[in-house]
Amino acid sequence: MPNTAFTKLFTALTGTSPFPWQQSLYEGFARGKIPSIADLPTGLGKTSVVAIWLIALLTHPDKVPRRLVYVVNRRTVVDQTTAEVERLRKRLRACLGQQFQPKQVLVEIPIATTNETGQRIEGFIDMLVETGNGWILIDHKSFPGKRSEWSTEAVSYSGQLALYREALNKLKLPVTSVWIHFAVGGGLVEVQLNDKI
Repeated sequence: MPNTAFTKLFTALTGTSPFPWQQSLYEGFARGKIPSIADLPTGLGKTSVVAIWLIALLTHPDKVPRRLVYVVNRRTVVDQTTAEVERLRKRLRACLGQQFQPKQVLVEIPIATTNETGQRIEGFIDMLVETGNGWILIDHKSFPGKRSEWSTEAVSYSGQLALYREALNKLKLPVTSVWIHFAVGGGLVEVQLNDKI
């Protein structure tokens, strides 16, 4: 049975509906099964492996590796895949540049801290943007909903964002704002955090 959330995310990212093999690959990624080869005829959308991996990473971060190694033996496929990844990257970079005028952008920052109850917290901050006023914390989400639903969805991650902000403040990295990046829709929503969540 097709995964409706995957179909929506895939269609939003690529502009096309997934083939059955793409659905199967996503389901395998979601179970932590990463194939060593994708042996498919020309024209069946092999360049979409990157988008499928990205969706699986966003929806199942505990099962999918944070890095993708994608090797092909055809120059045309390499060029197509590079163009697809560049399109996704440029969309995010443009949004960051307009919104924040960054000095630098850091990605996949490992973080570990202990909260006030002694609980150990470890994870990866998706993105930190340094500005003239301090640091901006951005977390990527794959929510396929409408723009009108983004604010409500973004607030649901307040606890996670507050923990990350607390860890960064302990490192003397002042966090001036926190945001959710909705990768599928291509936009950012600021999350207002209380001092105590």
